[in-house]
Amino acid sequence: MPSSVLEFVVLFTAGIPFLFYFLAIYSSGLYFRQSRNRSGKNLDFTPPISNLKPVRGLDPDAYENFASFCRQDYPEYELIFCATDQTDSSVPVIQKLMRDFPQRTIRLLYSAGYTAINDKVAKLRLMEREAQHEYLVINDSDVRVDSEYLRRVVEPLRDPKVGGVTCFYVSSREGSFAEKLQTIG
Repeated sequence: MPSSVLEFVVLFTAGIPFLFYFLAIYSSGLYFRQSRNRSGKNLDFTPPISNLKPVRGLDPDAYENFASFCRQDYPEYELIFCATDQTDSSVPVIQKLMRDFPQRTIRLLYSAGYTAINDKVAKLRLMEREAQHEYLVINDSDVRVDSEYLRRVVEPLRDPKVGGVTCFYVSSREGSFAEKLQTIG
């Protein structure tokens, strides 16, 4: 093979990642432009929601994280927590939450046993079966949100072509190098 053809093949192969990064940057820019244009609009789509929260142990500021979901400006939703058993350290905090927010539908389930690949998946399966509403929102116990969170996360589901939504979250507490790496992940 002549060296000029080999050089061309190597150069072309080396250029493929640049094409990928160009497309990724372009797509990200397009996404954020469209997102900015839609923000604040159509927040009147409010189907009933079941918010599933698998828990294990206590995260820092667990009560405030949980309480932020009780302060949603949303007409009808339920919070379903699932701990491994009654001895989990999150149980007293969730019970306090139930006392402090009696106007909210909050349920606590227990899943002591692996009926799935791991404990979290088993908890999610149980909560999904027990959910009262068709629309499910799932988030971890270390998440704290503002009062418009549910309206914003559900709004894209207004479009019948959208079957699922995800959103990024930003850690408010990154102390160690390991925590920063976990946030990046």
